[in-house]
Amino acid sequence: MVNVLLNRAKEAVAVAAHSKGGILNRRSPAFRPIADSPVASATAPPSPNPGPPLFSLLGVQGVLELVGGFLMLIGLFTRPVAFILAGDMAVAYFMSHAPRNFFPMLNGGDAAILFCFVFLTLFVAGGGAWSVDAMLGQAGAVRGKPVGGR
Repeated sequence: MVNVLLNRAKEAVAVAAHSKGGILNRRSPAFRPIADSPVASATAPPSPNPGPPLFSLLGVQGVLELVGGFLMLIGLFTRPVAFILAGDMAVAYFMSHAPRNFFPMLNGGDAAILFCFVFLTLFVAGGGAWSVDAMLGQAGAVRGKPVGGR
């Protein structure tokens, strides 16, 4: 029970942080802070390029990862979101990493494959007992209605 919660939360934060660099990146890529700290990156000059357009492939993937990461964090619509994010990671791997090399360690796609299989695991396992999905399901059972809606 706690394992599913911690795994879901860890992956949600990792995916949301990964997408933050894509669609919310307002810093110039030429600026390289001396120390990798929030203070050093916060002092970077604003970029004239605000990031990818929202309706481009990178923009849609960034929105999927950011919104999906938040939904996974709270455990709302866990199974459909996990399935969509697994597909998103598979598309990212095969479009960006696989053409470079077949092996994930050589093409830099090991994180995309890891995310894909973790999200497939969460798709099968569900959100767990400490999720909004479970609370909504229990609320129906508490009122005397069956959870399945029959």
